[in-house]
Amino acid sequence: DKIVQNSGLSGYSENKSQGLTNWDKKVAPNLKNLINNGNLIVPDVQDFGFDRNMPYENWINNGTNSAFIVKIYAENLENNGVVRSGQNIQIKTKHLKLDDSYVFAKTDMVVEANNVKLGNQTNIVGGKLVLDVSNTMNDGGDSINSYFQVNNDIEIKTLPEKSNLIGTTIHAVATNFTQRVISWPAKNKGL
Repeated sequence: DKIVQNSGLSGYSENKSQGLTNWDKKVAPNLKNLINNGNLIVPDVQDFGFDRNMPYENWINNGTNSAFIVKIYAENLENNGVVRSGQNIQIKTKHLKLDDSYVFAKTDMVVEANNVKLGNQTNIVGGKLVLDVSNTMNDGGDSINSYFQVNNDIEIKTLPEKSNLIGTTIHAVATNFTQRVISWPAKNKGL
């Protein structure tokens, strides 16, 4: 239940009989706080909290976090580094802060949060982006550069009580003979 600070842990090994292939509740069953300041690389699934009775209290990434599938369930989640997934990313949190960061999901990215704060960050989603944010979602204004590139549909499940994404660019990519469905429950103010 202590804070783990990583300054170079890697679960990857060329020899599959060595190192971590998955991060799950068996790896650190009582861990409450994880701070990554290095490289946390797991070749298969990282399940931070979805597979146990309680979420992590804090999951903070200041380095590189990489896996085939990334699942993070934490009270507070902060990414100031790189999160990279060979497939999908699933996030469930009360407070999500993406600041000076890069997130890459080869397929879908699903975020369920009470509050989201974006700042100077890039998100590349190869599949569908789903955001379910209940309280606040903002990016700090027009001097902040936040970017989403989504290569499939975008679904905003609920309109947050307070939201302002004036400094955020969302680029929905549609190649020849494809269409993208963007479901956004905001009011059209004609701007």
